[in-house]
Amino acid sequence: MTAQRVSRLAGVLLAASLAVTGCMGRPVAPPAAPQRASPTANVTPRPTETSVPPTERLRLAVLQQSYGNYETATGELRALVDGGAPPDVRPEALWRLGRCQLLAGDNAGAAQSLTRFLNDYPGHAQAPTATFWLGQARLALGDGRDAAEAYRLYLQQRPLLASYVQGLIGDALAQAGDTAAAADAYRAAANAETDSSRKADLLEKVARSLAAEKRYDEAVAAFDEILSFAQNANYRAQIMFQAGAALRDAGRRADAAERWNKLVATYPLTSYAAQALSVLDDWGMAAAGALVRAQVEYGAGRYQGAVDILRALIDGNPTGHTGDAHYWAALAYRQLGRHADSVRELDELIASHSQNTLVTEAWYEKAESQLLAGAVDGAVATFRALVARYPQSSRAVQALWRIAQVYDGAGRNDEAATAYAQAAATYPSASYAADARFNAGLAHYTAGQVDQARQVWAGYLPQEQDPAMRARLLLWLGKAAQRQGNTQAAADWWAQATAAQPDGFWGLRAQDLSAGRSFGGQAPEGAFDPARYTPRGTPAEAEAWLKGWAPALPEGQGPGQLPPSLAESQAFRRSMELWALGDAAAAQSELRQVQSAYKDDPWALYALALYARDQGLYMPSILAASRLLALAPAAARAQAPRLVEELAYPTYYADLVLPEAQVTQTDPLLFFALIYQESLFDSHATSYSDARGLAQVIPSTGQYIAGKLGEATFAPDKLWRPAVSVRYGLWYLAAGLSMFHNDALMALVGYNAGPTNAAKWGQLADGDPDLYFERVSNQQPRTYMQRIYEHRAHYEQLYR
Repeated sequence: MTAQRVSRLAGVLLAASLAVTGCMGRPVAPPAAPQRASPTANVTPRPTETSVPPTERLRLAVLQQSYGNYETATGELRALVDGGAPPDVRPEALWRLGRCQLLAGDNAGAAQSLTRFLNDYPGHAQAPTATFWLGQARLALGDGRDAAEAYRLYLQQRPLLASYVQGLIGDALAQAGDTAAAADAYRAAANAETDSSRKADLLEKVARSLAAEKRYDEAVAAFDEILSFAQNANYRAQIMFQAGAALRDAGRRADAAERWNKLVATYPLTSYAAQALSVLDDWGMAAAGALVRAQVEYGAGRYQGAVDILRALIDGNPTGHTGDAHYWAALAYRQLGRHADSVRELDELIASHSQNTLVTEAWYEKAESQLLAGAVDGAVATFRALVARYPQSSRAVQALWRIAQVYDGAGRNDEAATAYAQAAATYPSASYAADARFNAGLAHYTAGQVDQARQVWAGYLPQEQDPAMRARLLLWLGKAAQRQGNTQAAADWWAQATAAQPDGFWGLRAQDLSAGRSFGGQAPEGAFDPARYTPRGTPAEAEAWLKGWAPALPEGQGPGQLPPSLAESQAFRRSMELWALGDAAAAQSELRQVQSAYKDDPWALYALALYARDQGLYMPSILAASRLLALAPAAARAQAPRLVEELAYPTYYADLVLPEAQVTQTDPLLFFALIYQESLFDSHATSYSDARGLAQVIPSTGQYIAGKLGEATFAPDKLWRPAVSVRYGLWYLAAGLSMFHNDALMALVGYNAGPTNAAKWGQLADGDPDLYFERVSNQQPRTYMQRIYEHRAHYEQLYR
C-alpha cells in the first residue's frame, strides 16, 4: 500500500476520532416439492418510486436489510444517497449503505461508502461503528495495516471491547505480515479476556506469532499457559503437539521429543499422537511401547497395523502381556469386520486375565461383536453372563437393556416384553427404567397381544410419578381400548392423559386422538391472513399480571424498564456494543450471562424480553419471556397475559413466511414451530453440523434446494439471510409433507434426520403416528417431533 493511501485513510479516521471524542445434521434431500408459483422473496424488487417520502424509503430499505435482501437494500440506499436525500436521512442512508455492502460481500464498495460517510459526517454518533466496519472491509480486502489502524481508532473511541478488538488488530497485523506487533496485540487481548475458550484461541495466536518471529521459548510458554486450564483431551493433544513443534523448530530436538513422547503416552488415540510418533520414529527417539503404538494405530484408523502389533506382542510374550492387548486387538478386529476374531480375543482376555480391569468391558464388547456376527442368542447369553457375574457394574445395567432391544429389533416380541420387564425390575433406578416399563407393554401391543399390553401398562401406572411418563401410559391404554372397540374407555384414558400432561407431547396427542385430529402440515382456511399474526398483547395487561404475583418493583424503577444494575453491568454493555458491531454470536454469549444473573427476577426478565425484542435480539427475548412464564406460580401461569405469551412464542418474519407458505399451502404455524425449535428465531444461528440460519439448512441441502428452485447464484453464506432461509426451509418442509402424504411427524423426521431414515422408521409403524414416534430409534429426531408438536400447539392457542 502506498504511503499516500495510508495517509489519506489515517486523515479520515483521525478526523472521525477527534470529532466523536468531542461528542451473532441433513442427509439427502427429498424429491421435489409441489410446483412453486413465482417465489416472491427471490425477485429483486426495483428501487422504490421517488414519490415515496425519503423517510419511508429508508424504512423499507432497513426492512430489506433485516431480511437479508442486501442487494435490494443497497439499491434503495444508493438511490437515496445519490438522489439528494434530505439532511435528516442522508447520513443514515450512507452508513447503512456501507453496512449492506459489507454484509453482501462487496468489501470494496463498503470501504468506499464508509470512508465517504466518515469524511462527510465525522462527528456522527455512528462514526465509531462505521470505523469498525471500515476495518472489517479493509481486512477482507487484504489491507491489514489499514484495518488495524481503523480498529485502533475505534478502540480509542469505544474502549469497552478491548479484548475483542485487540484480537482483530492482531488478525489484521498478522495478515500484513507484522507478526511481532500481532503477537503484542494478541497478548493484550488474551490478558483482558475472561472467557476460557476465547482466551485459549487468543493464546494460540500469540504462540504462533511468536514462533513466526523465532521467539520459541515465549511461544512454548504461551502453549503451556493454555495447558494450565484447557480440559478437552483432543485440544490438549493439539496444543502439546504445537508446543513440541515450536521446540523442534528451535533446534531443541530432545525437548521436543520429551513433549511428544508425553503426548503419545497420554493421548494415544488422537491424530496428534500419530503425527508425533511418526516424527519420533524418524528421529529414533520414540519411547512408546507396543501397546501404546497399537493404540496410536487404532486411533489413526489403521486397524490392521494395530492388529499386527498386538498379535506380535501377544505371540512374542505369551505370559508377559496384559489383557489390554487382547481388548484392543478385539476392537481392531471388529473395525475390520472380523467379528469371530474379535470374540476370540475377548474370550482370551476373560479366561486368562480375570483380574484385569477391562474384564467387564470384555464381556460387554464380546456380546456386541456376537451381535455384529449375527449370533443373537449367543450375544444374549453373554449379556446375561455379564449380569450374573458383575450385577453392580454399569455394564450390567446396560446389558439388560440391550437384551430387550436385541429381541425387539429381531421381532421376538414375547421375549422382548419379558426382557424389558426384567430390566425395569432389576434396575428400577436406571435411566431407562420408565422406558423399559412402557416398552414391555408395547412389545405385546405390536404383536397383537392387546390385552396383555393393557395389563402391563395398567400394572405399571400406579408407580409412575413423572407426568410425561404417566401421560404416555395413559395414551396407550386409550389406544389399546380403542383397538379393542371400547371407545368410551379410550376417551376416558385420553382425558386422564390430557390432565396428566396438558401442555406436553403425550397430553396433546391424547387431545388430538380424542378429537379425531391428525397432525398434518396442510394449511387450514384463513392461515395466510396477516392479521392473525399481528401481536395484540398490551403492556398494561402484562404489568397488571406481574403485580399480582411478582415482588414489588424497586422504588424509582418503572415496569418494563431495565434495572440500573442490569443496564450498567459490563456484560450487558458489552453485549449491546457487540450487537451494534454485528457480531450476534458474541453479543448473545454476553447476554446469556446477564440472563443468568437475573433469572429469578420477574421484572428484570420482562424488561429484558421487551428490550431484546426491540433490538432484534429475538433469541434472548424468547428465553427471557419463557423463563418469566416458568417463574410464575401455577395459577398465574394459567392466566398469563397475551403479551408475555407472544414474546415467548413470536411470529417474527411473518411477512416472509406467509407468502412462501402460501406457495405450497403449508401451515405457517407448523413452520413457525420449526423455526422456534431450530434457531429460536436467531438468523445468525450455526449448528455443530454447519446448519445455518432461521431454518437451519446445511450447505449441501441448500445447494440441492437452490438447484430445484433454479437459483444459480447460491452461496452457503446466503443461508444466514432470513429471506433465503425461510424460502429454502419451507420448500424442504413442503417437500417432506408431499413425500409422506401430509404426515407432519414423518416430514419433521425427514427434515431433521433425512427422508431415508424417516421412511425406514415409517415401515415399522403400519401407518400409526404414535407407533411411528415409538419406532424412531434415534433420540434427536424423537425430541424434535415432541418439541415441535408442543410448540405448534402453543402457536395454535395464540394465533388460530
